[in-house]
Amino acid sequence: MPAVDFLRMTRMAVGPKWREATPAQREELQTLFRETLIQVYSGALTMAKDMQVKILPRGQNDGTEALIRTAMYSTVDKNQPETLINYRLRNIKDKGWRVIDINVEGVWLVSNYRNQYGSIAAQEGIDGLIRQMKSRLTDNAK
Repeated sequence: MPAVDFLRMTRMAVGPKWREATPAQREELQTLFRETLIQVYSGALTMAKDMQVKILPRGQNDGTEALIRTAMYSTVDKNQPETLINYRLRNIKDKGWRVIDINVEGVWLVSNYRNQYGSIAAQEGIDGLIRQMKSRLTDNAK
């Protein structure tokens, strides 16, 4: 988690309505997005038992942004297909490299959430998006 730029990821996921959010709303959106990712992906990571990750060649790095390609594979079941996971990183001044997006099997995380959050924010505004995010977190915790 310390290597993830949640501010940038949240801003990209919310889309244009981010500019209309107050500083307090932005902070709450960022907190809720972090909690969402932890809730969703911590469960997925617990299923990664007996798995290893290898870094694949042909990533990109121009000094400011990089794409790291990886494959996760089972150390127990050799017939299980690899899961491809790519990380988009940005070199942030005074902070170093931070993850700004993750692609699992061809689906970029930020784009996926932007489709969901963007339509909610457009219809219900930032407060409506915050309510929906809180509601989903509560429902998923049950």
